[in-house]
Amino acid sequence: MLIAANLMDLLDVTIVNVALPTVQRDLGASPTQLEWVSAAYLLGFAGGLITGARLGDLWGRRRVFLVAVAAFGLASLVCSLARDPGQLIAARAVQGVAAAGLAPQVLSTLQAIFQGRERAARST
Repeated sequence: MLIAANLMDLLDVTIVNVALPTVQRDLGASPTQLEWVSAAYLLGFAGGLITGARLGDLWGRRRVFLVAVAAFGLASLVCSLARDPGQLIAARAVQGVAAAGLAPQVLSTLQAIFQGRERAARST
């Protein structure tokens, strides 16, 4: 589940770029608004990354991970229901903040699970 959630986060960043022409057509977004659709996610992610990692230390990685996954899914639903570019931009920012809570928990958990040589071992 950890890796799937991390993959979901990475796909969300890239797949939106493919959908931008459709967003422009369906929501009537201007070129500036299209840039904000992508940038809002990245700003939310970058702005919340350190806080997300710290929350995992304070409240537990599992708890923060589960809350972040739920928030990410809810924000994704809001994105899909957005009626105008402003709503989509706001929902994308929330998605970014949720991803900032999710990503550090995945990396921290992997660091805790694998120690020493296990981290560098390759399976064949």
